[in-house]
Amino acid sequence: MERFLADDALGRRLADGWHVRLQYLRRYGEVAALAGLPVQAGRWDPEEPMVAVTLARLKLFELPRFRLLLP
Repeated sequence: MERFLADDALGRRLADGWHVRLQYLRRYGEVAALAGLPVQAGRWDPEEPMVAVTLARLKLFELPRFRLLLP
């Protein structure tokens, strides 16, 4: 990441802006393409901010139901 921000033209343009570094911590369920991921890969402080990424195959008719779950 540091090399990208320092050496790449796009990285230099983004270097002064806001960015985050994500670290894989845990998975729930299975995704065939990511079968090698361990269930838990690290520890975390529950007081620190966290991002959850969801991978799902959604059928078009299920979209309204899923949208109701979001704030």
